[in-house]
Amino acid sequence: VTSEIIPDRLYWICDRNPPRNRPQSFYFNIDDELVYEPFCSDFGPLNLGLTFKYCVELDNLMKNNDYASFKIFHYTTPIPPKRANAAYLIGAF
Repeated sequence: VTSEIIPDRLYWICDRNPPRNRPQSFYFNIDDELVYEPFCSDFGPLNLGLTFKYCVELDNLMKNNDYASFKIFHYTTPIPPKRANAAYLIGAF
């Protein structure tokens, strides 16, 4: 599944296999970096601090002149808790 978030600039991908690098494209994954600490058997959403960190880092990437002409892809796996948190983060952005 690929969703265009900002036309011709920012995309969200959920797939079993990591995307293949394409020219003028940048791919990133946060599944193992921004991790929810469960209270019980829940899986999210991520806390406000992690949400803020994601938004700041993605904003910096979007404004980085080295990537100005690149399409940026946030990639996640179809594992339900990781997919749900990744969708939440791109929506928060």
